[in-house]
Amino acid sequence: MNNIFNESKKENYNLKLIDNGVEAEAYVKKIIKDKIVNSLDLIILDVKLLELDGNQLLTLLKTNEDTMEIPVLIFSSSNLKQDIINSYRLQANCCLSKPVALKDYVNTIRSIKNFWMDSEIVCLPSKF
Repeated sequence: MNNIFNESKKENYNLKLIDNGVEAEAYVKKIIKDKIVNSLDLIILDVKLLELDGNQLLTLLKTNEDTMEIPVLIFSSSNLKQDIINSYRLQANCCLSKPVALKDYVNTIRSIKNFWMDSEIVCLPSKF
């Protein structure tokens, strides 16, 4: 994902990849405590994280005044209707299916980057 986001020289993106829910929760709490929340433009989150459900992390993000405006994309292999409904009820900004084939996965990551980060039509709160 890091390579895909930084293949364009338009802007260098600082990505933090965390595949464990407990570590992600600790990271979110640290950036809130350290008052560096504005360093986040976008969060891409899977609901099926190890050790901590992604919806618990989404709840933490969307109920905290310092992080509630950060766009959160749910990017998950789960296509269960209830997972999608829960994510939107918890204020996810978007739910995307994680493709199985590598080529499709790479293309989806590029599409996310192109729309959310490189597009002139998306206004991210961190850019104001």
